[in-house]
Amino acid sequence: MKLEPSNISIWFQRAQYLDRLRRHEEAIQAYERTLALAPENYAAWFFMGYCFEQLERYEEALQAYEQSLNLDPNSHAAVWHSKGCCLGALGRTKEALHAFEQTISLDPNFATAWANKGRCLQLLGRYTEAVEASQKAHLLDSSYPVIEIDDLKQYRESNYHSSKERANSNSARNKKRHLRNMRQQSRKANHKKR
Repeated sequence: MKLEPSNISIWFQRAQYLDRLRRHEEAIQAYERTLALAPENYAAWFFMGYCFEQLERYEEALQAYEQSLNLDPNSHAAVWHSKGCCLGALGRTKEALHAFEQTISLDPNFATAWANKGRCLQLLGRYTEAVEASQKAHLLDSSYPVIEIDDLKQYRESNYHSSKERANSNSARNKKRHLRNMRQQSRKANHKKR
C-alpha cells in the first residue's frame, strides 16, 4: 500500500492493520498521522486510545478517549466503556463507575459494562447494587458470574477482622485482580465491537 502523505483513508487503514497485528506503537504513529490530517476524526482518537490502553499507557489512552468523546459524546458505548476501564486501571473507581453508567445508558445490553459496573460498586462497598449489576451482566451473557451478597459480606468480614497490614495487602491484591479483570473485559468488549 502506497502511503500518500495527505491521504487520510490510507493512514487510517494502515493504523487499523497495525492495530490488528498488535503492533500498537506503530499503529499509534499512523493514527497520529491520520489525526494530523483530520483532527475531528473521533474514530481515530478512539482506536489510538485503545492502542495506548493495550500498552498500559492509561493516561494517554484516557486523553484520546476524552478527545473522541468531545468530538461526539454519544457516538459509541465502547468509547465510554474503554474510558471506564482506563479510569479503573488508574484507581479512579467513582469516575470509572460513571463511565460504565454512561456506557449502559447508550447500550443497555452491554454485558461487560454491567460486569465492570458491578466490580466498581463492589470496590466502593455498595454491595447490594454490585449484586444487581452482576445479575444483569449474567442475564445478558451467562459467562459472567453472579456475585452473591453473602460472598461480599464474607469478604468484608474477613477484611474487617484481619490486621491492618493484611487488609492493606488484600486491598492491593484485590485492586490488581480488579484491574486485570477490567483490562481483560475491555479487550473482550473491544474485539466484540469491531
